[in-house]
Amino acid sequence: MYKTTRSEAWKQLQKFSRSVESYQSQRNYVRPKHTNVSRLSPVIRCRLIDEYEVARWLLDQYSFPKIEKFIQEVFWRSYWKGWLEWHPAVWDHYERSLSEVSMGICGSEQQKTMDQILAAEGPLDIINEFVTELKETGYLHNHARMWFAGYWIHTRKLPWQLGADFFYQHLLDADPASNTLSWRWVAGLHTKGKQYLARASNIEKFCDYPSVNKEQLDEALANTTESFVDSNAIVNPVLDSWHQTTPPKTDEAYVLWLHGEDLSFWENDVDLGRFPPKSVIAVIDQRLLNGHHVSNLRQTFLTEAMQDAVDRISENLGVEAKLLAGDLAETLLAESKRLGVKQVFAINPAVGPLRQQLDRITKELNTNGIRLETFRRSRDELIWPLAKKGFFPFWQSMKKRLRSGFLEEGGYRIALCD
Repeated sequence: MYKTTRSEAWKQLQKFSRSVESYQSQRNYVRPKHTNVSRLSPVIRCRLIDEYEVARWLLDQYSFPKIEKFIQEVFWRSYWKGWLEWHPAVWDHYERSLSEVSMGICGSEQQKTMDQILAAEGPLDIINEFVTELKETGYLHNHARMWFAGYWIHTRKLPWQLGADFFYQHLLDADPASNTLSWRWVAGLHTKGKQYLARASNIEKFCDYPSVNKEQLDEALANTTESFVDSNAIVNPVLDSWHQTTPPKTDEAYVLWLHGEDLSFWENDVDLGRFPPKSVIAVIDQRLLNGHHVSNLRQTFLTEAMQDAVDRISENLGVEAKLLAGDLAETLLAESKRLGVKQVFAINPAVGPLRQQLDRITKELNTNGIRLETFRRSRDELIWPLAKKGFFPFWQSMKKRLRSGFLEEGGYRIALCD
């Protein structure tokens, strides 16, 4: 169902573009096969194609007002990433609290309830179907995700962190920002006074799955109430300032580290044509993935997407490019020594598990006389700072940029990927 090559992703975008004008009126309906939405989120998440390309290509075909809603939804992912860059303590707090609540419910009635739901053996058929679909395909429609999260938190009174972790394990498009912050929003921890409850009438109206049972929904959701939000749990400390990064400039040999957070490089991000890397290395760190219980399906998707990026780099740049498996620090060190280079460059991973590994990787490389330098994409550097507060002011700023030629600046051909 999901594409793991750039060329397949482009074909999917082109196919979806024929119905993009009806997206706003049809997007909320949850239908089998999901033909009313783009299903591009997994490839956008790892940037086989990215938000800017999708927006630029569609805006070449349609006027902004006709497709604004779809473009807006695409840039929610950018907003969440930028917001978490401003509020990195939120991710740290989530990881700590995940461990705490896991131990806290062990052996309890809550644990039994959770296990029943995650085995798709709960009392609500539509929720069981969502669980099965997520495990088998790595995807859920956004509206289904909201219903599931609302049911988990406010109907069954389960810890939101454990639901977020379940999604993170299985969703092909899950990233620390979009997934974690969306669950916090449903729980009422992101926006004061805002919680999302699963309502029987809403599911009956918008869900076309055969398992929707009106009587069952009415009974199961009748007593849904907003969960108590502990004000001490709302941890949103914001950084004082934005730490800007710039692409490295060098005439010395270097290794380019390609990771699953970003599988593309723009021409104005890295001057690869003038001075290409000696080698491009992508690494699958099994221990890191297993440590976060990432599903086999999601691991396979990531591996295939990274392999596609490596193959295209090798073909287009004519440099050595390969996908390796092993500990990130040890693999990058071994390859740097093999090639006799003293520099490793990489796109800076957004806040999340991979970012948490950077200090360890940097220290191990530095100990052996090798410098690791990371930097943000030039367009990320421009728009992520806009995400300090709410989505509405972010989107107003984004609209101005989109209408003023923001996407045309520096071109939009990707040197490594076309």
